[in-house]
Amino acid sequence: MRSRILECYQELFIEKRNITPEAIKNRFLGIEEEEHKLMELVNFHNKHNIGILAEGTLKNYKTTERHLLEFLKTRKRKSEISLSEIDYKFITDYENHLRTFKPKDYRGRFVTNNGVPIESGSKMLWHTKNSDHTDVCTGS
Repeated sequence: MRSRILECYQELFIEKRNITPEAIKNRFLGIEEEEHKLMELVNFHNKHNIGILAEGTLKNYKTTERHLLEFLKTRKRKSEISLSEIDYKFITDYENHLRTFKPKDYRGRFVTNNGVPIESGSKMLWHTKNSDHTDVCTGS
């Protein structure tokens, strides 16, 4: 039994999952934990903050959502990514994407060092990596 528990721990470590006693127990018992996704969280954030945040701020977050989707589709060839896959490389790749992205109506430089898409995207990604969102995406 100890070796199986260690094996469960190692599996979670290799999968870069959040390792907790409950996660090890669930893996041991064969209970799969639902893994939350980035765009799921972004959608929840944007819908939850209607009427709370200023309209201009919500517009910035909607823009960030569009840019994240564009980034995922063009650079990662995905439409969604699990929160456990977000790491420093992902964030810097996204920032680079924003700096080099040219919208269809491109008229010059799109993003500067203090650009809104980078700022609001960084805030979302920072909160994603530094919070427990198990209740956020389910609406609990």
